[in-house]
Amino acid sequence: MLSGARLRKRLDRAFHKMEDFEVSAVRMVGTTPVLRTDGSPETYSGRNPYNDVAWTRPVLPSDHFGLLVTLKPRAERSVKTGGANK
Repeated sequence: MLSGARLRKRLDRAFHKMEDFEVSAVRMVGTTPVLRTDGSPETYSGRNPYNDVAWTRPVLPSDHFGLLVTLKPRAERSVKTGGANK
């Protein structure tokens, strides 16, 4: 469970080196708060020990967001000459 300022500083990456596929979509997952049974967002509260300011934040499913990457087959490519098919 991280504050909004810290969430923006975390970077998730996805790499692929597949010649037969290409990325068709990327979307972030885990960005919405956990909901209670009544539909309201679950929250946790605390108090800053340095300035005694109270805060309340939503509970997220993880300590960082995830990436959902969708791949699709590439269009047919011409076969390279002088070597094995890739």
